[in-house]
Order: sequence, then C-alpha cells, then structure tokens
Amino acid sequence: MNMPDSILEEKTGVVEGQPPWRRFASDFCESRLAVAGLTIFVLIALSAIFAPWITPKIHTT
Repeated sequence: MNMPDSILEEKTGVVEGQPPWRRFASDFCESRLAVAGLTIFVLIALSAIFAPWITPKIHTT
C-alpha cells in the first residue's frame, strides 16, 4: 500500500530529501536541555584549552 508523501511525512516526521545530519540538528535544537548541555560543555572545553592564557602567571625566584 502506497501512502502519499504528506501522510508519510506527518507520521514519521521525515522530510524527503533532507539529510540525516539536518534532521539530527533540528531535533537537537528543539531540546532546550540538550542545547544547554552543549553550551556548558563547550564553555568548559574552551576554558581548558585557553587555561594557560587565562590563569595569572606567578614567577617565583
């Protein structure tokens, strides 16, 4: 049995011709908790990468 595209899209939420990464990105962005988690993760990663320049340098002689 063949279903029309509009009914298939409505039932599955998949748009024909849409790449999987775009579907993932749109689903991911709908979740506020996922976006908040990614933001916190990126901030921690950036602070770890730039830690040598962020921290004060104390020279002891």
